[in-house]
Amino acid sequence: MPYISKEQVAQKRKELKRALPEFKLSVRNEHHSTIRVKILEGPIYMLPAGQAYADVNPYWMDDRYDDEPHILNVLKTIYNIISRDQTESVYDLDYGSVPNFYVSISIGSPDRPYVVK
Repeated sequence: MPYISKEQVAQKRKELKRALPEFKLSVRNEHHSTIRVKILEGPIYMLPAGQAYADVNPYWMDDRYDDEPHILNVLKTIYNIISRDQTESVYDLDYGSVPNFYVSISIGSPDRPYVVK
């Protein structure tokens, strides 16, 4: 069963603050199984004009942001920090490989859009 502790999330939050001090991030432990990172504010434009938020699929980051290396660099930095220590812990006949915890990244959120500062 996927699980990530509050202490693990707190450590990753500290690492993210050191790696990206110019960004405002929300780093939360969701349901003790997911580390969720929302990029709330930053010095660069990360979304197309008129778009307030976007969910980031880590498996498609390279394809989606290949023509925007400044955005891709930020997203990869976040992903590399929060996914560190993630392993496939269980193999389930119904669901296949199950990681020891899940990761989620978004740029802004529906209730709090991304802001360029």
